[in-house]
Amino acid sequence: MAVGLATACKKPAQRQEPPPEVRAVASSIAALEAPPPEAPSVPLAQEIERFSTLEDCRSRHQEQDPVLGDALDALGYEVLVDDACLALDALKTRETARCGGLQSSTLRLRCLRDVAIVRKEGALCPLAQENDRRSGRDPLCVALAEGAYVACTGLRAYAEKTGCEAATTGEAIRCEPLGKTERSRCERLVRRFSGLGTRGVATLPPRSRGTITLEALEGSTPLYAAAPAGDAGAPVEAETTVSLGTSEGASPEAQRRDPLEAFAGAVLSAGERGFLTDGGALADRQELVLGRFRHGGMTTTYVAPANGRMRLALALAVANGRAEVGALELELPGRTTFVYEKSAANLSSRFEGTATVTPADHLTVGGAVRVHLEGKIGVVPNEFRVKIDLETWLRDQVP
Repeated sequence: MAVGLATACKKPAQRQEPPPEVRAVASSIAALEAPPPEAPSVPLAQEIERFSTLEDCRSRHQEQDPVLGDALDALGYEVLVDDACLALDALKTRETARCGGLQSSTLRLRCLRDVAIVRKEGALCPLAQENDRRSGRDPLCVALAEGAYVACTGLRAYAEKTGCEAATTGEAIRCEPLGKTERSRCERLVRRFSGLGTRGVATLPPRSRGTITLEALEGSTPLYAAAPAGDAGAPVEAETTVSLGTSEGASPEAQRRDPLEAFAGAVLSAGERGFLTDGGALADRQELVLGRFRHGGMTTTYVAPANGRMRLALALAVANGRAEVGALELELPGRTTFVYEKSAANLSSRFEGTATVTPADHLTVGGAVRVHLEGKIGVVPNEFRVKIDLETWLRDQVP
């Protein structure tokens, strides 16, 4: 009885609060895990419909958020509202010339992109990278303006490609695999372009595959060496063939994540009128580009990670059914990157060889493209005989 009374009278233990530093860390973690704020869900088509005059647009948006106005003034970009309203004016009138009045170059390109989408004219789409024809036209713009779902393969990041595919098909459910912040941006993109552009159907790009064969020449170190066999030393493998993979049988996710960009397709752009070095008649040259250039023809000391993968970027001048290498970047694991640009003096990464493109006469968007290249690249102790065979497709043609 005494034991029972003692137990009944015993006070419950008081809960101890964690130290302030522990509470601060817990609060930070909770903030990181919290879902991002909901982005505006008003379709861009409604904003265009609501627009009446530049003066009305400026007054409405400047009065709505004076705090934001103060912040923009402090940053020296108090004309942001002007730029935003000028962009809406261009969309309302469907005139690309009005985008020229925007002071921000980034917003100016966005304005040109949106006008092309509203007009459903892919030919008006700006370049993906300003003044860089090798990058092709803005893939999101082409996809939405023409309903060209496969154009989304030209985007670099997985989240960007997914957002492009979701907006082109109008299916926000495609945003589900993304993280919280990226998913919110993806869903906003679908909402913003709802009712604009041309709807596309989800389709896989044409088959892509390829191989690169490298043979170390005299005085150069082979790309790979086999493991030592007993006391015989390390046997040397002078020739190495590396597969660039194939899109055949690969899932859309695997294709989007492919670090070799084997599925991004090629870009064809108009070049200057002239001759190829192997002679022939005067012709309008075109440039066929595969992969993305990172070094702009400049010599680099960048060494790719030894456990990394190969990366290739290739630009071919095409005219009169013939082709020649205009630029080449080749990253090999553990080696200095080869950078060759015909128009630049770069003795450390010279290239001597030939190239062919099939079909030789007429390349069409969406059609197959085959490239064969043979030659010597680099200088001792990094000189190789290289053979490249690629089968891909033409993703974009820049006027």
